[in-house]
Amino acid sequence: MSTESATPAPMDLKRVTTEMHDLQDRLQLTGELASGGTVVFWLTQRLVKRLVPHLLSWLQPAATGGVTAAAPLPDYHADALQSFAQQAAIAQLPEQLPVQAAQQDSTLLIDAIDVARTPEIIALTFKVGEQKATLLMAQQPLRQWLAVLHDQCRQGEWALDIWPDWIIDSAPGESQPVRTTVH
Repeated sequence: MSTESATPAPMDLKRVTTEMHDLQDRLQLTGELASGGTVVFWLTQRLVKRLVPHLLSWLQPAATGGVTAAAPLPDYHADALQSFAQQAAIAQLPEQLPVQAAQQDSTLLIDAIDVARTPEIIALTFKVGEQKATLLMAQQPLRQWLAVLHDQCRQGEWALDIWPDWIIDSAPGESQPVRTTVH
């Protein structure tokens, strides 16, 4: 008799397609698995509001350009560097077909997301009960996914207060408000 655990093996995601579903008022993440299949996750606004600040904080050291804590960049310089890096990542976003789920794929509502970071990679582990799926991203793919995520949140008319100006101002195809200073 086997005493193996009934815990499912973790899934490794190669890429995801992120789409807002108005009827569900949730984001659908359709993931392409490294093993060749697909999986569909639902992501709620509550989890997005908790996740985005962690993702943004990982990108913050990249804006300082190696400046030490004794001489940090002023906010407007850091924001300009972040905006430039964000626009560059968006410009390099490759045209790809979206990940398509098979009709028999189950859909899973994400309970929690673990975030693990190294200086080079961020790992997002989506948890649904005992099931786990991990997506690894370097800075540029993360910036690209943040642009998609922001756009889908905007389309879903979710509150955008979690998004910094350098993401909002970098959004492609949106008319930008004119920001002037009057002296």
